[in-house]
Amino acid sequence: MPLLIMIIIITGEYKLNSLLSLKDHKIENIEILRKIKAKKA
Repeated sequence: MPLLIMIIIITGEYKLNSLLSLKDHKIENIEILRKIKAKKA
């Protein structure tokens, strides 16, 4: 049983970290798109 709890905690932390990194990537992509639009304009 404790092993199962450990796995749930580890996978939960992994999902949380991946979500946070995805959010950061989205922000970076938005900034890149803005720069591209600024160059075109």
